[in-house]
Amino acid sequence: MRLFLFTLGFMLMSVLSVHSQPYNYTLEGFDDAIFPTATPGPLVETQYISPTGAWSIFKGYTVTGTDPCPNDGTNRALRFLANNAGYVVTPTLLQGAATLTFNTRRTNRDFTFYTSTDNGATWVLFGTANTGPTACNTISVTFNSGVINRIKIASLIANDLGIDNVLITSFTIVPPSITTTAASAVTFTTATSGGNVTFDGGAPVTARGVCWSTTPNPTIANSLTSNGTGLGVFTSNL
Repeated sequence: MRLFLFTLGFMLMSVLSVHSQPYNYTLEGFDDAIFPTATPGPLVETQYISPTGAWSIFKGYTVTGTDPCPNDGTNRALRFLANNAGYVVTPTLLQGAATLTFNTRRTNRDFTFYTSTDNGATWVLFGTANTGPTACNTISVTFNSGVINRIKIASLIANDLGIDNVLITSFTIVPPSITTTAASAVTFTTATSGGNVTFDGGAPVTARGVCWSTTPNPTIANSLTSNGTGLGVFTSNL
């Protein structure tokens, strides 16, 4: 039997069954009239759909003057009062998140970040970032994830915080690195092969295996094996 082998390694992005107005990966300055302006903002998490997507806000509201950065006297920024544990949640990120940047006028104060891979059903603490000593500073946070689909930016401190000009860049998936094990123990009807997934490209490897056929260039439309998930060596019995 002559076999043609092709090692199989899939990276699958999270499939989102429900999402409302996903993020379009452009700058959000919170200037749109749709956002709340009354202090202290909504007392339950409330969704606001702007041209950039559906943002969810809890105890945050937009202001002129004190928090826009830069400030032209008319533009707005999102503000969180002291000791209020307010936050804003991004729209659904269908292309993951590479970096998050935003401006803030407040100095020496901490933002807290959470991430979700299930569209906000559960959250994981990612970390914090300090605004530093300079007013109108730019904060940059690196995520480099293809599976993160929501980010929560929270104000958990005893000081006011403001956030302006939020921009999230999409995550670029890199193909995984896979090697194929040469076929051995070949008989008229069976053989042994496998492979080694050495790099996942930044997203989970959700299926491994070998495609095979008796004609060249087999694909997943031909016969194939299923040999687990993740990085590492696997064996395929054909």
